[in-house]
Amino acid sequence: MPCRKIRGQRRSPTTPVAPRGPIPFLRIPRGRAGLICLGIALVMITALQGIAAAGWKSGGKIETFSAFYTQKKAGTDNQYNEVRFRPNITVFGNDLLFYGEGDLRIDALNYDRGYVDDVVDRDWNRKIFGIREAYGEYSRKWLRLRAGKQVFDWSVTDTISPSDNIAPRDYLDVVEWERMGVLSISARLGYDSYMEFVYIPWFTPSKRPAEGGRWERDLPPGMAYGEQDLPGRSHGQFVFRAGTVTAGFDIGVSFYSGYSYSPFYRTEPLSAALLQFTPCYKEETVYAFSLAKEVYGYNIRAEAGYFDQTGEDRFIQYVAGVDREWAGILREGDAFYVLLQYSNEIKTYSSRSLSSDMIDFRRVFNNAVTGRITYAFDSQRRWTLKVKGSYNFSGGDSLLEPALVWRKDRFEIEGGVDVLSGPANSFWGGYGDNDRIFLKMNIKY
Repeated sequence: MPCRKIRGQRRSPTTPVAPRGPIPFLRIPRGRAGLICLGIALVMITALQGIAAAGWKSGGKIETFSAFYTQKKAGTDNQYNEVRFRPNITVFGNDLLFYGEGDLRIDALNYDRGYVDDVVDRDWNRKIFGIREAYGEYSRKWLRLRAGKQVFDWSVTDTISPSDNIAPRDYLDVVEWERMGVLSISARLGYDSYMEFVYIPWFTPSKRPAEGGRWERDLPPGMAYGEQDLPGRSHGQFVFRAGTVTAGFDIGVSFYSGYSYSPFYRTEPLSAALLQFTPCYKEETVYAFSLAKEVYGYNIRAEAGYFDQTGEDRFIQYVAGVDREWAGILREGDAFYVLLQYSNEIKTYSSRSLSSDMIDFRRVFNNAVTGRITYAFDSQRRWTLKVKGSYNFSGGDSLLEPALVWRKDRFEIEGGVDVLSGPANSFWGGYGDNDRIFLKMNIKY
């Protein structure tokens, strides 16, 4: 597949990047963004000075991931291997704390390249030498302030969460996606009843499936991918949430003003016979509500959000689920856990554009059920059998992932399979040639 120029954001993983002149170790924005960056740095330096003589602890994890794909796909490899090292350190004293987590990784397909060279990660690829989180914190009684790179997870439900809009995602592997950190300032006030404010001064895009890779969807004849359309890097995002616990109900509300973490794909005619698929991010405002409650041992969880997108669809997304764990089902010390949830959306306004909801990762689970089942054979959870999956009733597509896990002390091995099926124009069916056998090994220290 020929390499397409993507405004310097994305290149074929097999194509080396040619340097253009001297490259600074760290690029810092100018103007207002530079002042914000300087302010965050001063907060972190102050925190480090305040805890210089205090206590500290360190830890981390070494992870490996290997996959063998059962079907061939033109221009791609049938195997994938990655090694990842995530050391972390926490330094604390008085009312101050500093937390840092590195992210060193290398893989067989060159998805991991280079090192941290900017305060905002806008490259398509990951970094061999990266930083997952690094922030300074001041906490006193009911107040907590943080500044630095943080990973946010505000979800109450599993996988699909209308409340969780801050963190961009890494979709280089669609099944093994994860949240990314963003440089931000946050303030939380309260305990069980609380308010929290977050400001993200720079826009960080999610990492889409690599060009020409296994997780880039094949387009129908007459369509081609175009250049990624990114907002300016200095476009800030603001988030607010509040919550309380009353009568056993955990209730939360949130407001988000910024850009969608997943791009949608705008279609534009290039000629009478060719349409261009252009990834772009739209401004949006999201109002969300969450609820959690334990009822007779069952955990009930629900979320709903109204998404108001500039120039695009406006919709209500809702998710409701239940989970529970039972002990001593077949033998003493065993544990059986089940989670089941349903998600859907209601369009309140249709833009009638040719944008594709199918590849907007926020909206792929419409009229869908997702679930997880785990069975631990003993109280030490030495052996665990687990299954996760999803089924879209509208598209008739599904993901099924059974796996077996073995643990001892700080060592864990997991082996399993991913089976993706459905019509080619459905979400999971579009990845139908990515059935695979995988093996994960983790060591914590």
